[in-house]
Amino acid sequence: MAVRKKKISLAPPPPEEGPAAPAVLQPPTNQPSFQIAKIPTPLRSEPRGDGIMPTGIIIHATAGASAASSIDWLRKTQASYHFIIPRDGEDSKKTLDPTPAGLTPPIIQYCVPVTEMAFHCSSRVAPPNGLKGSLAQHCIGISLANLQNGEHYTDGQIDALIWLLKEIKRRMPEITWVTSHAIVQPWNRIDPRKLPCKTIVEMCGLEWWEPTRAAIQIAKPKGEH
Repeated sequence: MAVRKKKISLAPPPPEEGPAAPAVLQPPTNQPSFQIAKIPTPLRSEPRGDGIMPTGIIIHATAGASAASSIDWLRKTQASYHFIIPRDGEDSKKTLDPTPAGLTPPIIQYCVPVTEMAFHCSSRVAPPNGLKGSLAQHCIGISLANLQNGEHYTDGQIDALIWLLKEIKRRMPEITWVTSHAIVQPWNRIDPRKLPCKTIVEMCGLEWWEPTRAAIQIAKPKGEH
């Protein structure tokens, strides 16, 4: 018997009258808030599979100049993330070291419904807890705009990531574990480079997950080192 999917919304419905405003999540009190804006045309996605709902998150970095340019590239290459966190509210193309003062808070780009599978990880490492299927089927993909050339992440990006992880955990309590692209696909991915993912994840009350070396060896394509 097919298991019915639970519909999850990370954005409130638009107002009944007047122009629609960007979707804004309402966080618990005494925490910073960030806007989440749905992009006009979602990126590539497909059903996760009969009855599958996400239980994990994979953190990435775009290696792109801006969130907007990364969205254009993802559309061309038929890849996708669920969320992209720009450097600031203006979606600047790069930042200085250290983070410049006066940056506006980033507006998180919502690119694929969380109930759908996005195309952000091709690793064949088996998911944890005996789950069947691929990591992409069981995960939400979050990516930070960053060139991956030594560029630092902005304070706003770190704050937005922490807020988003906590908000997903609050809205979707079945989400319990988090990993990074570099951890599950180390043979050809390094992202998100220099981001203290484990520390951030544990601050949010989520479990940091790493596959075993044996699992990596089994999943690694032939010819990769």
